Amino acid sequence: MSKAKSRIAVALLLLCLTAPGLRASELLINGSFELPVIPTIDQEFAAPSTDIVGWAVTERTVNINRTSAIFGTAHDGDQMLDINGSNNGTIEQSFATSIGGEYLLTLYYANNPNPSMASPSYDADVTLFGTGTLYTEFITHSGSTAADMEWTFLSHQFAADSTTTTLQLRSRMLGFNGVVFDSVSIVEVPEPGALTLILPGLVAAYMWRRARRLPRTTG
Repeated sequence: MSKAKSRIAVALLLLCLTAPGLRASELLINGSFELPVIPTIDQEFAAPSTDIVGWAVTERTVNINRTSAIFGTAHDGDQMLDINGSNNGTIEQSFATSIGGEYLLTLYYANNPNPSMASPSYDADVTLFGTGTLYTEFITHSGSTAADMEWTFLSHQFAADSTTTTLQLRSRMLGFNGVVFDSVSIVEVPEPGALTLILPGLVAAYMWRRARRLPRTTG
């Protein structure tokens, strides 16, 4: 499948998941890292810790950063996760799944724009575990500034192979600054029968919107 067709497929799936009557329930807790509300513009959490609501810090340290002139603007809400605290950290969350069920992971990532101890680029892993590794993605990001975080979208559909699945975010580099995550979400993908009922209308709506964005030509 071409990149363009893949983007269209993801866009249509996301439309399905947010359509009235098919709105999927969020499986993750605190995917935008708004809890706890930190008292300053950044706060470090060291393993082992469950102080970030819904999440477990399992290795070294991570930071919660607040929207500010130093750390830039969160993608959603007022706070975001820097996977590096004073060193490379790991954080994870487990959630209930049905064996064979289809699920969609979406998130946004950038990098800490603080010029102090800056690196040319920032690396991390995004991994899903069931009975084994269901998915792993090495991500790298650079170029974020406090004025423009240049948030990057990541999505992946997966089939669960156990009744509990774990999402892990792990830094791949040393130092204080790291990849920043926000708007992390996992939802169950509707059954094919439900999608079939609304997909033709969504395709028509998508094509209509796309046609409206195209420049008009005259003969």
